[in-house]
Amino acid sequence: MNTAMAPGAGMAALGQDIGEAVGDLRAMHERKEREESFAAGSRASLALGKELEGAAAFRSASPDPATWQQDSDGRFARVRELINKENIPPQEREKLVAWLDSKQGQHAAATTSQADNQRRAANRTDITNLFEMQVAHGDFGAADGTLTSAEQSGLFRPGELADERADLEYRKKRHQERVEEQKLFATYKENPAAHWERFKSHTPPEGADPVKYQRDREFIQAALLQRNHEDSLDIINGIESGKITSDADIEHYGADLTPIARKELKRSLAAKQDAKNAAFRRTPLYQWQVIGETSRMLEEWKPDTVTFDAGYNRILGNVASLPPGPEKETLQAHVEDVRTGKLRGIQTRYDEGLRAFNDYDRMLFEKLPGQKRKKTSTAIADGFLQDVHKLQNWFPEDVARHISAGTLTGERADAQATERFRQAWVHRTTETAGDPLLQATAEAIYQDEEEIDHFTEEAIKARQKHDQESGKRRQDFGEWMRLNPHADEERVRKKINELATAPVVRSALAKMITAAPRRTYLGPRPASSPATLGEAVKPVQPRHSYLR
Repeated sequence: MNTAMAPGAGMAALGQDIGEAVGDLRAMHERKEREESFAAGSRASLALGKELEGAAAFRSASPDPATWQQDSDGRFARVRELINKENIPPQEREKLVAWLDSKQGQHAAATTSQADNQRRAANRTDITNLFEMQVAHGDFGAADGTLTSAEQSGLFRPGELADERADLEYRKKRHQERVEEQKLFATYKENPAAHWERFKSHTPPEGADPVKYQRDREFIQAALLQRNHEDSLDIINGIESGKITSDADIEHYGADLTPIARKELKRSLAAKQDAKNAAFRRTPLYQWQVIGETSRMLEEWKPDTVTFDAGYNRILGNVASLPPGPEKETLQAHVEDVRTGKLRGIQTRYDEGLRAFNDYDRMLFEKLPGQKRKKTSTAIADGFLQDVHKLQNWFPEDVARHISAGTLTGERADAQATERFRQAWVHRTTETAGDPLLQATAEAIYQDEEEIDHFTEEAIKARQKHDQESGKRRQDFGEWMRLNPHADEERVRKKINELATAPVVRSALAKMITAAPRRTYLGPRPASSPATLGEAVKPVQPRHSYLR
């Protein structure tokens, strides 16, 4: 029995072995398919990731959203082509294709949304830019229409343009205010001297808006300075050339100037026509005096003082009286710098040396007798406006008593008397008092000046001598620097010690550092200095035909 069954059992065993082998082969094939499918999916994911990075870079570089979708479609097509080339089962390919279709749909929706947002942002920007341009051009009606249309377009959320609407209303208001200001300022500019009478005081009158008062005052003062510069320069040049020969000429051509500005011009005319003074003007002593005095006046001059135009005219007259040459050209340049607010800093050893002279001159001037002006407020407090006898130098007795007999007390009485005095001054019966100090005090009160511009004869002579010595030092130093443009620090020190030996000079020399710019005339600029005089001086076209 067992022997007969042996062949059948062998065949069964062989079949079992074959079945196991086939199973192993199938398992190997399935494992390979899984591995290939997984690898294919990974390659597809990697390729898609790189393509999406490229799509993002393209969107950033391309400002036109209409090109974005086409670019993305091309990128997905390349990934799809890659999937189709993979050696994977059809069902696995279908899965990858379905996955890619889903990703493409999501990306298309995101791209469309981003493109829409980009277009909306661009449209919003264009609308707001149009609004800003219309407002900047003062076309407020069109700007209002743009806002209304924008609010109705759906590009902006309800209330999102509230700030722009408020800004439009504010700008419309400010524009109207500026239009009114320009009309007012145009009126001021026509004749600033006439309006200056109402704005001389730093303190606004009772009931006036202090901000508006100060704004108007600054504008009138700037307009007056410009007008004074143009007209006074014309007149001074006319005086020097002999085309202006009388006070009547000054009154005519200086009609737009203040009385004190014309007064200074008349003083220049009188000095020019004085035969004795004419001879003096041709001497080096006079030139030194002008250099020293003008330097000092430029340092003292301030455009916010009541008599700024008179002081400026004194400076112009001084410079015009000098003969042609480097000193005159340098002074002209410095006057222009001061007038326009430009300050020349310390740049060279020459400038450093002259700074020492500035300190030296200032120290010497402070020691001169009688150079300090009396405070106008002190004269008022001492009873100047209550002294009927003094007031009768200009007014009838009844007017003098009206000024002095106020109804108030203390400081309020002084303020009341001052106001009455200023009102009466323009109608005074006597132009000038015999006593120069009384006249200077009265003019300081009327002009609302802080100090009384009066000095004794001895003080004036001492000041003239000081200015002459100051001018000579500066001129000598300038000439030496022109001959020695490359002098080192030691030689500059030695030369200054030759010209002045005061301790303050040695102290200033020891510093030899760049200081803050000063509005101080530094003397004639050597020819080797950085800026040329010709570049610094810009001639002004005369306003009056007699100088053309």
